[in-house]
Amino acid sequence: MKLSHTDADLKELYERIKSQIDEMFRGRNDDSCRDSLAISAVASILQISEFRCFQIAYTQWFGHELDERSMEHIFSSYLKQASVPHWVRHFTRKVFSLEDQGILNPEDFNIFRPQNTHRNRIRGICYSALILAITIIFCIMIVT
Repeated sequence: MKLSHTDADLKELYERIKSQIDEMFRGRNDDSCRDSLAISAVASILQISEFRCFQIAYTQWFGHELDERSMEHIFSSYLKQASVPHWVRHFTRKVFSLEDQGILNPEDFNIFRPQNTHRNRIRGICYSALILAITIIFCIMIVT
C-alpha cells in the first residue's frame, strides 16, 4: 500500500527534516530534543500521531500491545520531561533506515489507510445531500 504522497515527496520531506535536525543541533549534545524531533518526523512520514508512534514502537520491541493507561503514563512522561524510551528511539532509527533504503511500508507496522470505496463515496454524497436539505429547510423556516 502506498501513502498519499509520492516517494519523491516523502524522500524530499525526509531529507529536509533530517537536514533541519542536523542544522539545529550541530555542535550540541541535546539528545532529548533530537529524539523529540525524530519522533515528530517519523509521525509525519507515517502520517500518524506521536502517541501512535509510541504504541507501535512498544509493540515492535516487546511483541505485544500495552494497555492504554500505561501507554498514556509513558507518553505523558515524554511530554513533560522529554524522556524517550530506548524502544521508541530504536523505532525511529528503524523507520529512518527503511526510508533511506526506499522500502518503508506502513502496513508492516499495521498502519492501514481507509480505502476510497464506491460505498464510501455514495455514503459521502448522501450525507452531503442530507446536510444541504437540512440547511435549505432551516433557511426556509427563518424566512417564513
